[in-house]
Amino acid sequence: GPEDPQATAIEPINVRSGPGTAYASYGVVSIGTTGRVLGTSQDGSWWVVAIPPAVAPDGMGWVNAAYVTTANTDGVPVIDTPSLP
Repeated sequence: GPEDPQATAIEPINVRSGPGTAYASYGVVSIGTTGRVLGTSQDGSWWVVAIPPAVAPDGMGWVNAAYVTTANTDGVPVIDTPSLP
């Protein structure tokens, strides 16, 4: 709903399997794409957003915070960084 934590892309960005370019990209989302925020990285520079389990087995994608605007994210948890494949 409108009160859910969310992130909106302000330019085309990769959605990745972890917080960094060393992690695989699940694909690029276009400007204006909005997703539900599940959490944040330990350093706060990446957001974890919900993506379909068909795309990511854990249902989580990571987006660089520099390329999104967010709303209602004050209470989201820190999510542990996944290990690199």
